Amino acid sequence: MVSFLVVGEGFPAFNVLNFLLSKSNARVAGYVAGSHASVKAIELAKCRNVELLDPAILTGAAFFPSVADADWLININGVTLISKEVIARFPMRALNMHPALLPNYAGLHCHQWAIRNGERLHGATIHFMDSDIDAGPIIRQVRTAIQDEDTGLSLFMRTMNIGAECLLYVLDDILKGTALSCRSQDISQRRVYFHRHALDGTIDWSWPAEKLINFVRAANYEPLASPTYQPLWRSLNGDIIIKKLRRGEVISSEAPGKIVDVCETGPVISCGSGETVVITKAFHMGKPVPPSDWNRFLINAG
Repeated sequence: MVSFLVVGEGFPAFNVLNFLLSKSNARVAGYVAGSHASVKAIELAKCRNVELLDPAILTGAAFFPSVADADWLININGVTLISKEVIARFPMRALNMHPALLPNYAGLHCHQWAIRNGERLHGATIHFMDSDIDAGPIIRQVRTAIQDEDTGLSLFMRTMNIGAECLLYVLDDILKGTALSCRSQDISQRRVYFHRHALDGTIDWSWPAEKLINFVRAANYEPLASPTYQPLWRSLNGDIIIKKLRRGEVISSEAPGKIVDVCETGPVISCGSGETVVITKAFHMGKPVPPSDWNRFLINAG
């Protein structure tokens, strides 16, 4: 019988719990929910008499109970930073599903950065946890193409789906007694993104069209709120929140940030490299801005 301490939230944690609870040679010693958003996972744990544990045990703020001393620690979509001392209890037996491709995208909101950086591929990584953030040896990776229509939300959801599925293959190997092969990360390629790095939503119209479009769609979590920034155009009439952009069809010699035309879907804005973009969805003071209203806004964004 192999025992597991499961940490995480949402449907990825539910899928892991459901998988382990369906196996005759697996035992879930405890479950640490990241937040109240883990309703289904919490309900499943209660129904199957799995011990619900305080997230404080992961940070050292609460005593680590003996019931949590399982064979394996599994972290999937967890929001609590697990202390080095807790990870040390599970040498080469603590796994994390990181929703990005390591070592290039470690840290937080990596799916947003992948879009912003113009990547064509994203993915998820199953790796051993060690004392540094997302730095342990890589066990398995899975990739997905970033589509032109992807938003921050759509890429995040797809990454979580394929990452959870990938983790189930690894858990199946553990239960079969298969040794997990792994490789060390190339630290020279390592980039770590922190939450504070993704909070500035100010639009710079001197950027080329592709960078502007990627910046806007990476922050689009409709119908939910973005966990990081909102793309802002600061006008004299107040901040305009940009939700959608598309590439313009005309070339402009005007200064970046100037409205050169207003078409059926919205204003055509000059940007870097002589290109243009069209704002197709925006909000001002919480209300959508129709194309007919754009002429009242400041012509030059500055």
